[in-house]
Amino acid sequence: MTSLAPGPGIADDFWKNYYSADEVDEILAKISHTMIPSSGLPLAVRAYLQDHPAPTVIMLQGLLPHGLALRKYHLAFHRAGFNVINADPPGFGLSGGPRGGPTIPQMVQMWSDLKAFTVRELGAGPLFTAATAEDSVTSYYALANDPDVNAMSLHVLLEYGDIENLHFAGTGVKVRGMMIGSRMANTLHLDLSWDAHKTVPWDDIIAPHHETYDRDPLKITDYKVGLAATMSKPWPPPVRFEDCRTPTQMIASEKSQLWPVEHLRKAYERLGSPTKEFVLMKGAPQWSLREEFVEEWMENVLRFFRANGAAAV
Repeated sequence: MTSLAPGPGIADDFWKNYYSADEVDEILAKISHTMIPSSGLPLAVRAYLQDHPAPTVIMLQGLLPHGLALRKYHLAFHRAGFNVINADPPGFGLSGGPRGGPTIPQMVQMWSDLKAFTVRELGAGPLFTAATAEDSVTSYYALANDPDVNAMSLHVLLEYGDIENLHFAGTGVKVRGMMIGSRMANTLHLDLSWDAHKTVPWDDIIAPHHETYDRDPLKITDYKVGLAATMSKPWPPPVRFEDCRTPTQMIASEKSQLWPVEHLRKAYERLGSPTKEFVLMKGAPQWSLREEFVEEWMENVLRFFRANGAAAV
């Protein structure tokens, strides 16, 4: 008996503003939801399930949009024959916790708990992860070399504590000062936050829905000190990049203002996986909800997943 209930799990229709009327109808016909515990908090989970055995992709999102705003990607995976599992990180979307206040260990644990839920709910079968920003790093930390995972598609890969992980906030002395300051503030339990609108370039993430997101009742307005402190604290990955054996795809965006391509390529070259590929989306921003970006990203991810255990449909 499934633990998932029909519907998006929210008694508010604002999320529909991100989609056409036809997309809204398709979402409502396919979506289901539930809650699971993770790090002592309720985690909002949504699913698009096939009515027959199928490969499954777990797809999360970065630290600005919530899962209800990324349905275009989830629909595309479902149309391609995949079950889709999505969740909001702690403090984002419909999940519990201080707004904008998850820690990196909580986000790593989220992937592990979500994978366990997926296996428990859907049983054994081809399983894949697709990530779009910071969630790429936490997915690697949680699931690299996990025997249940057929392949991973990443958009970022860095080690926590590496200055390059905060490239978008500045360079050199400024970032090092921010890293030290955030960790000190967190140790002293200071209630500090950073304006989300000023910390990251919105054009790289939420285009073309800037005005819609600004009116979204679930938008994130700031990031808490615990997130910044744990992002800047040195933490080697549990599986060294050189020891990775999970088939791994890295999709880099040429025009990203958050993580330059050369940074991502250095991490990719360290990966020891015998099956890996580097894809450069030329002229692309870090992320986008525009149709052309969705189509190009999906084409690359589906090709890699189908080559690594997902049957074409």
